[in-house]
Amino acid sequence: EAGYIGDDVETILQKLLAAADGDVQKAERGIVFIDEIDKIAKKAAPSGSGKDPTGEGVQQRLLKMLEGNEMEIQKKGPQKTVKVETIKFNTKNVLFICGGAFPGLSEIIAERTNEKKMSLGFGAEIKTKEEKSESDLFLDVKPEDIIKFGMLPEFLGRLPVIAPLSALTDEELANVLTNVKGNLVEQYEEYFSIDGASLTFTSEAIKKIAHKANSMGTGARSLQSVMEEILQTAMYEVPSMTGIDECVVCDDLTVAYASTKQQGAAAT
Repeated sequence: EAGYIGDDVETILQKLLAAADGDVQKAERGIVFIDEIDKIAKKAAPSGSGKDPTGEGVQQRLLKMLEGNEMEIQKKGPQKTVKVETIKFNTKNVLFICGGAFPGLSEIIAERTNEKKMSLGFGAEIKTKEEKSESDLFLDVKPEDIIKFGMLPEFLGRLPVIAPLSALTDEELANVLTNVKGNLVEQYEEYFSIDGASLTFTSEAIKKIAHKANSMGTGARSLQSVMEEILQTAMYEVPSMTGIDECVVCDDLTVAYASTKQQGAAAT
């Protein structure tokens, strides 16, 4: 919120304008993705505490921007000058997308759905909270749940489309690991090639890495942790080992060292 250390909400439009190389007309038809929007949910203020600089106030300042108004923003130059130029920026045709994990929202949804869908009678389907995954609960999300979470009704009214996302599966994580641009497998292959060694993974190893990362519950970010855990020792040992020019991540997630020029291999 304005008045506190950090960027103001108007910085969003400044960054959009910068991405459009200063072309205002182009920026006015741009796309803005605001991540971790759940972090500015209205929180119950403890007694005796001051105002919350990251909650309701930030939502209030975003309202005018989201509803499509002409706003004045500062045009930043290459150097700071005494005279600051302001320009008019119309957000009417800017597409705003807000995303977040919304921890705790699933409990709010479960509480509401359990109250309205009581299992009574001989033909009723009886389910417990545990039988429904968090992803399944998000499919039942209503605006009233997000309001109860802490988002202002006026703020939510300017974001008419709600799109719940499912958690990544093992297969999808394996695809992230191997097929997306700049994937981790290619990155680690490059690291090992610097030391003159090739790095390969068995298909079973890829599946197990994806499954292990998925069990950590932090999405695709877990892949980096699992890969580092498996390959950290090898990355330190390979440069000092003579005659080793091949490393293989085996089915049991151990790393085998081998030489294509000599017969013999060592495994860790």
